[in-house]
Amino acid sequence: VDYAGVGPGSGTQFWKVTGDPNSVTRTEFSSFAVWFNKDAFAKPDIRTFAPFQRNIVRSPGFYNWDLGLRKNFAVTDKQKLQMRFEMFNVLNHPNWGGANANPTSGSFGQVTTKSGERQLQLAVKYIF
Repeated sequence: VDYAGVGPGSGTQFWKVTGDPNSVTRTEFSSFAVWFNKDAFAKPDIRTFAPFQRNIVRSPGFYNWDLGLRKNFAVTDKQKLQMRFEMFNVLNHPNWGGANANPTSGSFGQVTTKSGERQLQLAVKYIF
């Protein structure tokens, strides 16, 4: 919505910050998790730009550890067999998606996605 009245192509216009967005009790993730206080934002006044501080709300961080093991077995002088075992997200830690930053959405201020299941991979390679 063009609240400032500058016409199309003006980009995203920020909403007013009326409180502390970080003053919220974050919830456990079930199908969503509350990440910031959505009541700390209000529509800007008509024909004005709302002042907005950079990085006032941050999305959840990312936590991931990978592990790989490799062993080479000599078959002949110039040939070998390589076996690899790799684990992605060894600790099986879930990583939450970004918080919904669209103030007109019903899930504004919530994280609704997560990813990060552990994955195992076994590979055999013949090098000649």
